[in-house]
Amino acid sequence: MLTILDFGAVLYNIDFDRTRQALRALPGYNGVPIDFGVDVQSDVFHDIDKGAISEAAFRAELRRIWGFQCTDAELDAAWCAILIGMFPTSTDVVRNFAARGPVVLLSNISSLHLRHALPECNEMLSFFTKRFYSFEIGLRKPDPAAFLHVCSVMGVAPHEATLYDDSLANCEQAAAMGMHVVRVLTPEVLVPLSLGQTSA
Repeated sequence: MLTILDFGAVLYNIDFDRTRQALRALPGYNGVPIDFGVDVQSDVFHDIDKGAISEAAFRAELRRIWGFQCTDAELDAAWCAILIGMFPTSTDVVRNFAARGPVVLLSNISSLHLRHALPECNEMLSFFTKRFYSFEIGLRKPDPAAFLHVCSVMGVAPHEATLYDDSLANCEQAAAMGMHVVRVLTPEVLVPLSLGQTSA
């Protein structure tokens, strides 16, 4: 059985509101609503996650849509405000899953976010058999093609994979494709599961 783990809110603590607040606080903000959440996001955020636009084009779009008048560094800092830090149990969780079979990471993540989070995550990431980042593969959950891509590369059918994810949309789509699904609402639930223990 292939284990597929999400990153944000599953292995790494994030808070979408921190980025929404940070962006609204930037000079020049024009008051246009900023849709940025786990299941609903503006197209520009989807595009940077999928690697469909460059980091420079992303910054330009942010300025065009929301009127920001600030430096690239200030924009990047606001965009990365979502990132809080790795959960204390995450390295052990991935190590435990890896000891039981192949485990891969499937994350909707931009190059900017990954670069910001990477230094703290190197040990944990080393236990993955393979890592699938949306900005590299050009596919973003819950697009069925994202799940099929992972299964194809890993040589398994959907019913031979288990997804651990916090997003309801991602979990529902994966389940509809025949995957086993565990929705992760708190990171603590992963510890016994990674050891093969059945939850009560």
